[in-house]
Amino acid sequence: MQIDFNNRFKCDIGCTCKITLDGTDFRICKPSPFDPCWFSHKFNGPALRCEIGVCVQTGEIVWISGPHPAGSWPDLRIARDWIICEIEEGEMILADGGHCDGHQFFMTPNGQNDDDQHMKAIARARHETINRRFKQWDILGSRWRHPLDRHGLVVRAIGSIIHFMIEERGCTEQEKNVIHGVEHKNDNPFANNHWQCILHLVSHSFSRLLSLK
Repeated sequence: MQIDFNNRFKCDIGCTCKITLDGTDFRICKPSPFDPCWFSHKFNGPALRCEIGVCVQTGEIVWISGPHPAGSWPDLRIARDWIICEIEEGEMILADGGHCDGHQFFMTPNGQNDDDQHMKAIARARHETINRRFKQWDILGSRWRHPLDRHGLVVRAIGSIIHFMIEERGCTEQEKNVIHGVEHKNDNPFANNHWQCILHLVSHSFSRLLSLK
């Protein structure tokens, strides 16, 4: 299942913002010697950061950039170096305050309490739920202990699986709860036995991949 940036146009109704964008950090073992470029304020320790883009209309993952050293690559720098070159003239991106650029390319929270800001907050909340899906996989939710150059491969593979599940199942109950302001952190979209079997096989494949020299 290919993650395709052009999928942001699916079900497009002419909105200026086609996607939500957010950076998410993944813990790694402390490099030796330690360099501040790895430091993540989210974990107070070393991490890699990936940038995830989600289609506003469909909820599908359409963009993954990274991994980048969390300390030296803030969200706005990643976006400026990568995704800004891919969007069309006049197109903007819905993001959080970490992408504030004076509304040149990003629409960020403005502190107002109106219907427009409420709908944008819903889209950002859905994005946070998708970010958490990556970390429901132990290989990404726990500290990364494999070669750093294979981290991006695993993130993209898991992103493709999440993308496929969203296409197959649509919005999960957990995401509906987030949208309505009720979050159940113990809800697991992978609880179905059929999916558990599939994910067990995929996890085994990851283990074999990462053990290769």
